[in-house]
Amino acid sequence: MIDEKDITKYLSAIEKSKSGNDNLSGQPIQTIPKLERDFFIDPSCDIRGIEKMLFGKGVVIQKDCWLNIAFNNPKSRHLIEIGEGTNIGRRCTISAAKKISLGKNVLLGPNVFIADTSHEYKHAAVPIIHQPITTYEDEISIGDETWIGTNSVIVGNVRIGKHCTIGANTVVNKDIPDYCVAAGNPLRIVKMFDPESGRWVKIAEEDEVEKQVRKRGGDLLDFLVPITALKSIQVEVASYCNLRCPQCFQHIEGHTRGFFSREQWDKRIKPLLGQLNSIHLVGIGEPLLAKDFFYFVKDSTEHNVKVHTTSNLQLVNEEVAEEIVQCGVQELSFSCDGISKETYEKIRVNGKLEKLENSLELINKYKTKYKSLFPKLILNFGGMKSNIHELPRVVEFAKKYKIELIIAYHNVMYVRELSEESLYHYQEHSDRNFIEAKQLANKLGIAMFLPGLFSHPLKCTNDGLYCSYPFSHLYIYSDGRVGPCCMDFPDRYRLGDIHKSSVEEVWNSLPILKLRKELATGPSETCRYCVSHGKMDISDPKYFFRFKDRDEYLKGLNKTV
Repeated sequence: MIDEKDITKYLSAIEKSKSGNDNLSGQPIQTIPKLERDFFIDPSCDIRGIEKMLFGKGVVIQKDCWLNIAFNNPKSRHLIEIGEGTNIGRRCTISAAKKISLGKNVLLGPNVFIADTSHEYKHAAVPIIHQPITTYEDEISIGDETWIGTNSVIVGNVRIGKHCTIGANTVVNKDIPDYCVAAGNPLRIVKMFDPESGRWVKIAEEDEVEKQVRKRGGDLLDFLVPITALKSIQVEVASYCNLRCPQCFQHIEGHTRGFFSREQWDKRIKPLLGQLNSIHLVGIGEPLLAKDFFYFVKDSTEHNVKVHTTSNLQLVNEEVAEEIVQCGVQELSFSCDGISKETYEKIRVNGKLEKLENSLELINKYKTKYKSLFPKLILNFGGMKSNIHELPRVVEFAKKYKIELIIAYHNVMYVRELSEESLYHYQEHSDRNFIEAKQLANKLGIAMFLPGLFSHPLKCTNDGLYCSYPFSHLYIYSDGRVGPCCMDFPDRYRLGDIHKSSVEEVWNSLPILKLRKELATGPSETCRYCVSHGKMDISDPKYFFRFKDRDEYLKGLNKTV
């Protein structure tokens, strides 16, 4: 904002432009002298009472505009405030007796008239031009991101909300809520943003306006996020799997099996690829079972989107290994929950350890052949009673097969039958093996992520925003359901369905607005006990046990302790 200390210099610059010095006229903003570098007012404009005006960075006021402080108002504060990024079209008039404020990134079309007062006319024997103004008490405010159409008139004591559109030739003399389209004389609200559907809906009757406002739930619309902020998505390309691992999410009630269709990809995902930074082609299933997997990868990489996937690598042969290296996958994660044949095949039921090793050899072979750094190989290790003793040897395995990152974590138990496998029951043994593995990884030059230790648990401070995922990321299931992330199993947060709505409509629909607000103010139990890396406070057993009768189980556990 321009401050009083700049006023003298600024007035001088305006006066010079009006006395025949038109050096500033027509110059692009970046070439204007230092004082006006943060905003631009065309020299043809008539600015009266500049000392009571405040201009934000990037403001543009086009030719022949008139900004006026009405009659020598004795008030000392700023009476006209124009927020950063606002653009005022040609021949606009803004006249303030008490306060007129335009928010950030407001757009005024040509010939807009805005005044918070008018001329008195009631004294019949006095020419109207000599009569006083009607009031010093009215204020006008126009919210951020609002567009005022050509020839519109805004008068009186009026608040126009955020992100509104005012049609051309409209007379605005009453308040307009946020996210509305209004037009006409008399003024009528014709559309409003509906958070339930994520769409702009037509308003036929006046009483529908109040219904829509109530539906918005107070400040929910404060959590609208531009669709351009969506930078990452996870697409469950397959929810079938060739393995039957006992700890898998597939055992959770309500899991459905299917494949993500090319039709939905082309209709819903492809239009987003130009704005995405990354895409994760994985869910509760084996991606290589999806017939269109490599189509999805190539389409993403052609748009310069970073592709990550996770596979059990049991379906890799010469042809698949070569395709994985050539198609553009940048990160390939796989699970290796044991280094002995007995342990690995007990956990990865229907999988073979020797097949995993053969697949890694093939991928490395083709990385060498094509002199490719990709895909980066990432090993996931879910620790539990049956396998934690093998973690140090898994690090040696990683070195052998040129693994660049090991992500080790405590397995969460989603079925009660596995509850005794939880490392919560074997805390010293768990810590000892995690520490030994980390020390070995450091020695061998392998990056390794560890969860918190029971002796030194990670603590999430909960300061500020608890999780940023719903502000930049979405998870799309194979059947089209939309959730916030891959940690929400079962899907307690159902944000939408791409068979019924576009991703953009889901992105700012009521469920995700509520979730964003929740994460900004205090997460629910679902998010509070997120098992993602960095949030898992393993001193609390609720993190480890996620089956239906968990609370009953924990009561019994506490009695035992």
